This record gives sequence, structure tokens and C-alpha cells, in this order.
Amino acid sequence: MFMESYVMKKDLLIDLMYAARETSSVYTLANIVNAKCGELDVRAVEHHGFFAPITSLETYYKANEALIDIDESATLFTSDWPIYTRTSDSCPTQFYDEAEVKNSLVSNGCEVHGTVEDSVIGRGVTIGKGAVVKGCIILAYAEIGENVVIQNQIVDKYAKIIHENKILAEPGTVGYIKHSDTL
Repeated sequence: MFMESYVMKKDLLIDLMYAARETSSVYTLANIVNAKCGELDVRAVEHHGFFAPITSLETYYKANEALIDIDESATLFTSDWPIYTRTSDSCPTQFYDEAEVKNSLVSNGCEVHGTVEDSVIGRGVTIGKGAVVKGCIILAYAEIGENVVIQNQIVDKYAKIIHENKILAEPGTVGYIKHSDTL
């Protein structure tokens, strides 16, 4: 399976981008590499470890859901292939007395008062008292208000669910709450 990843010199990339533009306005890098395959030294590299092709909202959800499994996510972090990223230092997550968290991945800087189950919670998320979050991907700085029940949803950054009591999607389907939306 093609992982849509290339390793090449910068000059070659720029040349290919110009060639793609000259060939067709809808040509992608993959199109031009395929068209010029006979002229280029193209090789495949075998990949071992976690791989999640994200081509839709559902595959994005499944890729995040897969990272809840500690054995699966451990394949992302190996000493021979380090991940370099910007850090965003913040305080550790605060789990309050009434909080209950099961089988979930919770980032730093969160405040968890409610119940979280089978979910991935991004940085700086607030989950209010009595809230129930099941099977969700909650992105950074979202707010889940008190007594909100949310299931099988992707909640984008800075969204607030404070007025609606229940937002549910059937198992096997996924809902989406857009960036900065307030429900």
C-alpha cells in the first residue's frame, strides 16, 4: 500500500512541482512521479509499525481510536525513529474526585470532572461535572459542559458543548462538531 510519502532532494521536488503544473492544473505529486517513473530512480521502502491512512472523517476517527491501545500506540514511539514536535508546556491533567476515566488517552492540561470512556482527549479540554464522553475524539481546548452526554463524536478545537444535553451517534457512525462551534 502506498503511504503517500516520498524521500527526495528539494531541487527534485521543485522540478516535479513545475512539471506537474505544466502538464495539468489537476496533477498531484503522485501523478507526476507516476508519469516520470521511467526517468526517476523510484524505490519502495518497507514500513513496520503503526500506519493509518486518513482519507475520510471515519478513517480519522478510527486512526485516533486505534491509538487508545497502548501496544498499538507504542509502535509510533521507537528509539530508532524519534518524533520531533513543538512542545506546549502546561500543567498535568487534573482528575477531580468525581471523575471516572476508562480506556482513554488524555493529554496534558485538561480538567476532568465527568466520565470519559474509550476516548481520545486533546490538550486543554474541560469536561464538566456529570458529563459522559464515550467513544469520542475531543480536540484541543474544547469544552464539554456539565451533564452533557456525548457519544461517537469528533469535537474540533475550541468547540463548546454547553447548551445541548445529548449528542449521540450510533456505534459504527461518527458525528462531527466543527471548529469553535457552540452547541
